[in-house]
Amino acid sequence: MIHGLLIDPFEQTVTEVELSEDSTFADAKKHMQLDGPLDVVTLSDDTMVIVDDEGLLKNNNRYFKLSEFHQPLAGRAIIVGYDDEGETISGSYNADTIEWMPEDHIEEPFMQFIPMSDDKEVH
Repeated sequence: MIHGLLIDPFEQTVTEVELSEDSTFADAKKHMQLDGPLDVVTLSDDTMVIVDDEGLLKNNNRYFKLSEFHQPLAGRAIIVGYDDEGETISGSYNADTIEWMPEDHIEEPFMQFIPMSDDKEVH
């Protein structure tokens, strides 16, 4: 079993959860109450957070901020560890560093297209 921390910004709670090694992301979706796609955000050399890939697109979502990441994250998420091969493992995290964003906080999705200059050859 993999032990992770479920962050719930709606309830402003952090709870330990178990994820099966055989169905890590399916279990994460159940704990996060999602049926859509997930994404992974790297926090450090051995810690990552599983997030709702469409979190910024949803109305009435709640946000939280992790000190290691540059912007608030949307919706429920699970912090876990990963090893040298990139496999998900149990991790540790100081939940006291989580900042709950105000209920009216909104993050706008952002995408930027940067064209390549014509003088650069693509290989």
